[in-house]
Amino acid sequence: MIYAGGCIVLLSTILVSILLITRRRQQKTLASLSPAPSLAMDLTLLKSEYLEKIDAIEHEYRSRTIYARVLHQQLSTVVRQFASHATQSSVATMTLADLKRSRHTKLVPIIEGYYAPEFSVVENGNVDEALAGARKVVSEWSS
Repeated sequence: MIYAGGCIVLLSTILVSILLITRRRQQKTLASLSPAPSLAMDLTLLKSEYLEKIDAIEHEYRSRTIYARVLHQQLSTVVRQFASHATQSSVATMTLADLKRSRHTKLVPIIEGYYAPEFSVVENGNVDEALAGARKVVSEWSS
């Protein structure tokens, strides 16, 4: 009787172990992850920092250190980096399609406006509009 009880316990332990080991684990996705804890940030200081970066890009363009295409590339990067820091999310690595599907849809028009001049072989795009758009996004941003 004791022998039978021991076998049942052993068999139960083995079955539970097999179930635990072979159980399908839930895959972690961006949707299933909990949001990162919010870090206190001075948005005014962040805006000032990024407006200075935009000014530096404009200065490089006006002094003919960079061309319009590079200006658009750099503005796109700066706006994405700003939004990433302001929202503490991965906006900097999102494609335009990702942005359209995200909660950051207010960035879509400015980033979309940078695409043609940014990837064009021929220099095109309105530099003054590109600069004004970047400044507007940064200066009018609210959390």
